[in-house]
Amino acid sequence: TLKHTNHPPFNYIVKPKYIFQIKLWCLIIKALTLHIRNNKLLRQMKKKILTTFIAGCFVLFGNAQSAPGTLSITPKAGLNVSNLSNNAPMQIIYAVAGQHGDSWEFTSETNTPQVIEQRFSGHSVRYGFTGGVEFGYQICNRVALAAELLYSVQGADYDDFISPDNTTEIKNVVADMRGINIPITVKYYIYKGLSVRAGLQPSFLSNKLKGDFYHKGTAIEISDNKADYLSTFGLSVPVGLCYEYKSFVVDARVNMGITNIYNDKWENSKSSSHNNVFALTIGYKFSHNSK
Repeated sequence: TLKHTNHPPFNYIVKPKYIFQIKLWCLIIKALTLHIRNNKLLRQMKKKILTTFIAGCFVLFGNAQSAPGTLSITPKAGLNVSNLSNNAPMQIIYAVAGQHGDSWEFTSETNTPQVIEQRFSGHSVRYGFTGGVEFGYQICNRVALAAELLYSVQGADYDDFISPDNTTEIKNVVADMRGINIPITVKYYIYKGLSVRAGLQPSFLSNKLKGDFYHKGTAIEISDNKADYLSTFGLSVPVGLCYEYKSFVVDARVNMGITNIYNDKWENSKSSSHNNVFALTIGYKFSHNSK
């Protein structure tokens, strides 16, 4: 005679991702309890344990991304390392009309001041700040779309320069190309929290030349420090990696310039240079899913 009980039948199904953990622990217990004298067998069991552990990690951590439909906002800040391609010559323009005291300036005695245009080159990387906010939308498990609004300090630091006739000396010169970047990128998740990203970035820049300028040993002011021969708009292609841990986001990317930094005011139309930037930022992600 079968007795009736109110308990439901045992019908628990082990999820596939936990099977690897169960196998792993069984192998470990087996290795500890058995007296293994054969070194060859021991090596085989170690190999099985390692293989099972690696496979288990991929199953457990491979698909833990934001759910489709998730909206996010990520404030971020970090460091730019920028440089200009090719030789990237720059130009300063100043006028010498007579000497009054310790400075060079226009005087009533000189009606035709001498205008000097001095070009110089030779530069190195520039370090600067970048920061702003990223807006994201998770399209599906693997793909997300991101739009950012970033303040960026970029450009290049120039070497000290003395003209061949020793009349012009330039020190501590910076091609300051700071402004607003608006990268639009697509992110593809290849592992838990790890994604690759690529897209297009328009930039709106305020270009200036900063430094110490001297004419025959006397400090001068540059009449064209706004560098209006440099374009205030640029396009670049951002490519990089992004890693998310809980709500923290680390992003490393390279912005490869595709437009010329010079505009049509630059006399040598054949000159070409691009602004290339490596950026490393850290941010904090706020997410919301209305579904």
